[in-house]
Amino acid sequence: MMKKLMDFNSISNEAIEIKVITERYLEEYAESIMDKEFIRKNRINIPNGITKEKLIDRLKMYLNSQKALITLNEKRYIICDCKTQEFIGGITVFIIDEHTLELGYWIIKKFRGNGYGYSALSLMSDTILHNLKNVDRLKLSIFNDNIESQGLAIKCGYRLCKEENNILEYWKYSDKVGEIHEKEGKWESYRYR
Repeated sequence: MMKKLMDFNSISNEAIEIKVITERYLEEYAESIMDKEFIRKNRINIPNGITKEKLIDRLKMYLNSQKALITLNEKRYIICDCKTQEFIGGITVFIIDEHTLELGYWIIKKFRGNGYGYSALSLMSDTILHNLKNVDRLKLSIFNDNIESQGLAIKCGYRLCKEENNILEYWKYSDKVGEIHEKEGKWESYRYR
């Protein structure tokens, strides 16, 4: 499955382009991750003493491992404006199992409220569910105080399935998977046979 993700280098619509991270965007990518509001809102644990330069070095190691075809459980993408190619945010795809991927995404503050988040999340979700044959479910983990992301998840067709330790799990299923049912207090998904 990771090979399939690696084959996906770029997708776009009229507003945005989502593409595999490259050295050209490392500095902006690192800056967006080091942003204090981003760290607070996403409860990111940045190790003490890590600088933007050290983070860029780590990202370069990540890029080199991708080039060497080392199997990783994640793939990082950047979101750019289609017309200007300006860096807008990022999406990371995490492999949970052969049928399930988890997405993490963010939009830089100055670009929020312009539909870029919806455009990126819906484009990435639909592309994955329609093109990766093994993948039939996507997961988003959103902190319960991140109201904007909760609304975005619902707008993009995700459903709230679980809340635990202040984290809300939103799921989206491909056409191959039935609706979510509550059974004995637990959420389960049933495949169509």
